[in-house]
Amino acid sequence: MAQFHRNYHINDSYGNADSTKKYGPLYTWEAANVSCPEGWHLPSDSDWKTLERSLGMSDFDVDKFGFSEKRGVDQKLGIRLQKGGDIGFNFVIMEADNAQETWTSSDYDDNRKIVRSFSRNDNSLYRANNGIGVGLCVRCIKD
Repeated sequence: MAQFHRNYHINDSYGNADSTKKYGPLYTWEAANVSCPEGWHLPSDSDWKTLERSLGMSDFDVDKFGFSEKRGVDQKLGIRLQKGGDIGFNFVIMEADNAQETWTSSDYDDNRKIVRSFSRNDNSLYRANNGIGVGLCVRCIKD
């Protein structure tokens, strides 16, 4: 099974200093694309689907797409993958936000990438897209 690495910090990320110190930086796509250390890489949409299936998500849920499409509710994956969950993934949502997204390496189109989104107090793990210029979290996966 894929092993996910901690958030990796680099200097060309952006975000407010207090949030960055407490939660780690947010990365544009350009920064995210070079943020993983040697021996690790930004997970693809396929890597995420492998993880989701291994945690019991149905093929029907795995293929859902969009912020209105709840995925992994029966397995409570949205909560279980967050800090304090029983999986050990420990994804953190900033206090001021109700949701946080993380990059994948997979294209949606020329200006957007497929992302995963965690919502506070929500059992879902969303699969959607976001523009390459926004700041999102990075999780790296071992090669």
